[in-house]
Amino acid sequence: MSVPANLMDPAVFGAGIPIDTYAWLREHDPVHWTEPYVRHFENSAIQPPPARGFWALTRYADVSHVSRHPELFSSERGTALMGDVWPHDLWMWRQQLIHMDPPRHTHFRRVLSQAFTPRRIRELHEFIEARCTAIVDDLIERGPCDFVDVVAKELPLQVVGELFGMPDDDFHLLTDWTDRIIGIDDPTSGGSPNESLLAVNELFGYVTELGEEKRRSPDGTVVSELVNSTIHLDDEADGRPLTPPEINMFFFLLVIAGNETTRNALSGGVQALSDHPDQRRRLVEDPSRLDMATDEIVRFVSPVIAFRRTVMAPTELSGQPLAEGEKVVVFYGAANRDPGVFPDPDRFDVGRDPNHHLGFGIGTHYCLGANLARAEISAMFDELMRRVPDIGVSGEPTRWHSTLVNSWKTMPVTFTA
Repeated sequence: MSVPANLMDPAVFGAGIPIDTYAWLREHDPVHWTEPYVRHFENSAIQPPPARGFWALTRYADVSHVSRHPELFSSERGTALMGDVWPHDLWMWRQQLIHMDPPRHTHFRRVLSQAFTPRRIRELHEFIEARCTAIVDDLIERGPCDFVDVVAKELPLQVVGELFGMPDDDFHLLTDWTDRIIGIDDPTSGGSPNESLLAVNELFGYVTELGEEKRRSPDGTVVSELVNSTIHLDDEADGRPLTPPEINMFFFLLVIAGNETTRNALSGGVQALSDHPDQRRRLVEDPSRLDMATDEIVRFVSPVIAFRRTVMAPTELSGQPLAEGEKVVVFYGAANRDPGVFPDPDRFDVGRDPNHHLGFGIGTHYCLGANLARAEISAMFDELMRRVPDIGVSGEPTRWHSTLVNSWKTMPVTFTA
C-alpha cells in the first residue's frame, strides 16, 4: 500500500479522519515527507504564499517529543499553522499564545491562565449544567433534528459568551465567526480568505468595543480581567497592559479553541456512541464512567487535527534527519491511535484506563481550557445519557473541509425521550 492522500488537502479530512493512512504511516513511514499542496482561491484577492512541504509525524513518541521541546521545534518561527503565512503577517500571528515560544509564551500564559483557574471553572459548573438542561429540553421538544445545530453548537458558544461577558443575544455571533473562519478551506460552504478575514475583523471590532466597556466598568469577566491586566516581559523593566492586538488575538484563539473543538467533541462523541451501542449501554448503566468516557471521546475524536512546528537546529526523529528551517506537523489523531500506547486503539472504550491521550496537546502548549472542555463534555453527556439514552445518528453526517479541526457541519439524530 502507498500513501493514498496528501495530508495538506482539506478535502481529505472532509471525508473523515484518514485512519487507514495514519496506521500505514505509523508502521512504515512515521516521519513522512508530504509534498506541497498548492491552493488557489478563485475570485479572491487574498492568496496564500508559495506552498512548502513538511514532515508528517504520526507516532505518539514523536508527537510528544516535538511538543515537549520548543527549543528544537518552534511554534513562533513559522507559526503553528500547517500552511505558511506571508512574512508581513507573521507579527500578527505571533501575538497569539499558540504561536509563541518560551520565555515569551510563559509570561503570556501566566496572564491568560486567569481565565481558566480551577475556581473559575467551579463557578461555571452551575451555569454549564443549567445550559445543558435547557439545550436538551429544546432537543426533546424538537424531536429528530440536526445534533450539530441544536446541541453541539449551542453549549460551547454559550459558555464562551458567558466567559466573554457578552449579552445572550450576541452569542450567535460566535458561531457565525467560527464557521466563516474555519470555512476558509471549504469550497462546499462558500468559504474563502476574504470571508474568513472579514469574520476576523468583525470579531476584533466586537472585542475592542467590549473591552472598552469592561475597562470603564470592570465586572470580573475574562474580558474585564484581561483589559485591566499587566504583563511583565523579560525585556521590559516595568509591567505594561496587554496591547489591543494581543487582546484581540487571545479572543480569536478562545473563539476557535473554546467553541469549535468542544463542539466537535460533542458531535464526535454522539457519533462514537451511536456506532458503538455496547459502549453507550455501558455508560447509561454505569454513569461513574463519565469522566473516563469524556477522555475517551477526546482521544477517539481528536477534535484538533494537527499543528505545525519549525525545526530550530539539525536533529532527527525516528531515524529521519531534519534540517533547520524545515516544517514538521504533528497529527494528534494518529498519535491517539498508536497501538504502542493504546491497546486496541481503534476500539471506542468508555472505560479505557489509563488514557494518556494527546487530544489537549502536551508540554508547553497543553490546552489552557482543557478542564473547561472536560466539564462541558461531561455535563452534556450526563444530561443526554439520562434523558435521551438511545440518541443515535440517523442519516449521513456532513463535514467541514479543514486541516485544522475534525469538524461536523450536520449530524441528523433520532431518539426516544
